[in-house]
Amino acid sequence: MEILNKGSSFAGIIFPHLADNFGRKKTMLFAVTVGGASVFFCGFAESLYFFMVCIFIAGLCLNGFETIVYVYITEISGL
Repeated sequence: MEILNKGSSFAGIIFPHLADNFGRKKTMLFAVTVGGASVFFCGFAESLYFFMVCIFIAGLCLNGFETIVYVYITEISGL
């Protein structure tokens, strides 16, 4: 699934800026909500294009969540 990897590659660029501007908790909540909804709608996709858009958004949001979680845990633990 190359489209999933394309979404994941954009996440490293977009989500750190969102986390700095809106806060880490709000950005993580946004990423999990939108990513989860996108995965849910993948199950109801009736066309290949809609499925690809949902997979792209899922890759973008869920990898963005992973990026922010690593930073958030490092800040809390004080390593």
